[in-house]
Amino acid sequence: MEQKDTSQKHFIISLIKSVFRLVGSGLLTWAGYSLWTGEIVYTDFFIVEVGFLMMFSGAMLFLAEILGILEEL
Repeated sequence: MEQKDTSQKHFIISLIKSVFRLVGSGLLTWAGYSLWTGEIVYTDFFIVEVGFLMMFSGAMLFLAEILGILEEL
């Protein structure tokens, strides 16, 4: 029986997963930015702080995924 070359399949699946992670982290960053900038009027300062943390977390996940993609290449 012939062995399949799974390296190409692994690479493609890895890139597809990376796209999902980039979209998810981008949405997290956008949602945090929306809370942080106060596009909607909030009376609670805690929500603004959480928005900044969400935005920062999303940006860090985005950058980590970019580094992961560069590592795969």
